[in-house]
Amino acid sequence: FKVCGEWHTEGKNHSATAKHISNIFDTDQPIVRMDSALKHRLETYFIKNFNDKQLDLIQFLKSIEPIIVEKFNEKLKSMDSIKSNLLVYLDYVKPEDEEKRQMASFKTKNVSIFRQFNVLNTISSLFVSILKESSDFGMNESGWTLKKIVGLELRINRNYALSKGSSYIPLSFNSNYIVNVKNDDHKCFMYAMLGKH
Repeated sequence: FKVCGEWHTEGKNHSATAKHISNIFDTDQPIVRMDSALKHRLETYFIKNFNDKQLDLIQFLKSIEPIIVEKFNEKLKSMDSIKSNLLVYLDYVKPEDEEKRQMASFKTKNVSIFRQFNVLNTISSLFVSILKESSDFGMNESGWTLKKIVGLELRINRNYALSKGSSYIPLSFNSNYIVNVKNDDHKCFMYAMLGKH
């Protein structure tokens, strides 16, 4: 699989290499679709921050929220569910020494997103996770000041947990504690999760 001009084996974590990071930061496009060698990855986008004066992470995340909603909804037209996580890149400096710089990235956990649910709630929880992690960094690494919000990587993955279900199996007893949705397709797990809430 060819990524960033280099060949990689399927599953190799190329996204953490210096060449990959350099390639995405050097883009002159606001949104770039990136290749991935990971077989579970459906799509990866890098959303660049072109406003060097934008140092408010909350405002940056709110400004790109419509793009994330659009990308999720595009995938959910053809799939019942997806998994996704976000990775934001921030450039920090030491105020007393501008030469001392540190690139920090803050990543959310992979979360399931279902076609039936409002994606805005999921996006809000992803944003809260990023804000908490970046705030913790600021408190733990005192002396670092945010110089630039570089951008955000949006990773959309297959939701394998819901692709391995089976169909309805009648039980020989009745129970108020077991969710056993009667269906004629292979989406039992999804129905059980939706029936639970």
